Amino acid sequence: MFHRQDELIKTHILPRLLTRCAKYDESFSEIKKPCEILTNYYVDTRYPDDLEIVEFDNPVKAAQAIELAEQVLKFVKAKIL
Repeated sequence: MFHRQDELIKTHILPRLLTRCAKYDESFSEIKKPCEILTNYYVDTRYPDDLEIVEFDNPVKAAQAIELAEQVLKFVKAKIL
């Protein structure tokens, strides 16, 4: 987005960033679901008053989150490298 001189936004909400990226490349929609799931992990840990600790005490869910993060990272790296 910076390369396209798009307006800078400060956010950790991945779907918001994804929507901005999809304006320039529709293939970003392929990682919509992983971004939605991963955003919940950030928001929940950033704002612990709403934290469901059970979500973070589950090794299976933790492994799934790592796998999703790797998918998103691989996708984005392929776009910028």
